[in-house]
Amino acid sequence: DMKVQTAFFCADSFGLQWSPVRSDASYQLWHLDGNYMAPLLTTPDTFLVLNPDDYTNYRFAVSATDASYGTPGAAGSAPDVEQSGR
Repeated sequence: DMKVQTAFFCADSFGLQWSPVRSDASYQLWHLDGNYMAPLLTTPDTFLVLNPDDYTNYRFAVSATDASYGTPGAAGSAPDVEQSGR
């Protein structure tokens, strides 16, 4: 189970991080959009800095993407990163 952790949460930015699964992995970041998790972006990194003004809620999850097929695996839990970062 991959879990997003809050590295920091400030007025102008917040950082998300997670543990790598393999050296060649890429990761799908998911964001709560209404009642459902929606894909937000794909990255090879395990640390991101985002702008809090771009989001109406702060629930994010991450999943590793299969390098052979390009499909994301199961996402971990989606904690409220604003609450866990303060």
